Amino acid sequence: MRLNRLINFILLVILLSSIAFAQNPQESWQQYATPEEAGFSSEQLNKAKVLYDSLDAVAFMVVYDGKILFSWGDVERRFMCHSIRKSLLSALYGIYVADELIDMDKTMADLNIDDKDQLTEDEKMARVRDLIKARSGVYHPAAYETAGMKASRPKRGSHPRDTFWYYNNWDFNVLGKIFEQETKTDIFDAFKNRLAVPLQMEDFRLMDGYHHLEPENSIHPAYPFKLSARDMARLGLLYLNNGKWNEKQIISEEWIKESATSYSDAGNRGGYGYLWWIAGEFKDVGMYSALGVGTQIIAVIPGANMVLVQRVNTYEGKRCPPNARLARMILNAKVTEPKTNPKLIPLQNTPSYKRAELITLTSETLDKYVKEYPFDQGKIVVEKVDNVLLIKSPNLGNYRLLPISETVFVVEDLEQYAVFGYDDNQPTTVTLQLSSKAAQLYSIIVKSGIETAVEKYKKMKKAGDVVKEYPMNFLGYQLMGINKMEEAIKIFKLNVETYPESFNVWDSLGEAYMKNDEYEIAIKQYKKSLELNPQNKNAEIRIKRMKRKMERK
Repeated sequence: MRLNRLINFILLVILLSSIAFAQNPQESWQQYATPEEAGFSSEQLNKAKVLYDSLDAVAFMVVYDGKILFSWGDVERRFMCHSIRKSLLSALYGIYVADELIDMDKTMADLNIDDKDQLTEDEKMARVRDLIKARSGVYHPAAYETAGMKASRPKRGSHPRDTFWYYNNWDFNVLGKIFEQETKTDIFDAFKNRLAVPLQMEDFRLMDGYHHLEPENSIHPAYPFKLSARDMARLGLLYLNNGKWNEKQIISEEWIKESATSYSDAGNRGGYGYLWWIAGEFKDVGMYSALGVGTQIIAVIPGANMVLVQRVNTYEGKRCPPNARLARMILNAKVTEPKTNPKLIPLQNTPSYKRAELITLTSETLDKYVKEYPFDQGKIVVEKVDNVLLIKSPNLGNYRLLPISETVFVVEDLEQYAVFGYDDNQPTTVTLQLSSKAAQLYSIIVKSGIETAVEKYKKMKKAGDVVKEYPMNFLGYQLMGINKMEEAIKIFKLNVETYPESFNVWDSLGEAYMKNDEYEIAIKQYKKSLELNPQNKNAEIRIKRMKRKMERK
């Protein structure tokens, strides 16, 4: 009898283990056919969707019990991770600490770490363990610092190590340096080989990471990543499963536990662990999160067997304020247990852009573009890799260029348009436009002049094919930026004709006339802008300035 019970117990353990680790997706995600298959209410999730639609996010997805509960928006497009990069590095540290290649108790002195402005002896006593908790006591300027970080950075020497928490890019960037120094492995190679490949990430490529150096601030670069929502969800699921993936322990359970432990009070954000945020408001479900600028989120919720991922399109300067209510609505939408054999379908994706049709260019044509170009007070380099052009920028990272004409290319992921200008039949300049139509107009301006571009746009408009307000305005400002004032004014005029009820287009036209010293005409445009928006203080200020200048003449 006892033997039978023991056998039954062993079989039960094996069964439960197989269920637990069958939850990981293989090559592609599976999604519940309806929320009810997973025990959730469609009605309640629809209310959450209404709230989501009011936010400025571009993608949101929820993993429940290893499968997609729902996905909203573009979960396949790669966006910048921003500070989520730190949690990615924490995952790598967990792997390489277990491999005994990184010693968490080594000091900066032990590791020969210094910086542009030399570290003091006290600062050199900071340990790797202090850096990963943002408690180093080293307040040296750093790459990728925000204005808020700079403003709140404590004075050098104001706090000994491990006595004060400060969200400090110096700590995070130096952790990257230490990682590469001690493991003798590039961060992005390590991420690919030790995380992306084992987790079967679908969208990550080595080119999606780069080292961002600001030598005027520090000798230690930041290490920005681009990732898709569905790849981020795999990392979140790895943490939800305590570091295990398909029965393989990729990150130790101990490291996951230490990472999700709060070592510091982070104010309204809760606590801070090993480069992970520990949510105070969701303590009841044990939530901890990787967070980035714009409210990029990977939230791991052990108490609900759930992972939340949110992406925001910071390429376009979008920001989405934190919204705890959305997460709570999703959690509260669970009304019953999931079905024993839930119906599953492939992951659903809604692209966030409509890309122009691509064409194929010969290898010889592509070769013409391989060179360095001046760009935005700096430079970019175009290379050819596997017969595809690759744009590399020290400030933007690496992006593939996909041709829609011989001179206009889609910048993949950014989903803007690179337009090349020619001189003596060779490309000499490149500029970015926000839409394919704006890019087409810019290309015509460069090749054939503004009048040809104006006629082309009028024909497009007659056919109901107009450029959206913001990309057209952006084109006008780019022309202003290279001192093509006549061209800029004509572009702004076209925008005014297309969007006469927008105060902003009149404001932009006024600015162009003002910069061209045509004050009387500029004032008329600004007055029209004020009629449409009496709160436009910018117009009021500029009208007064121009009137004073006219009186002095």
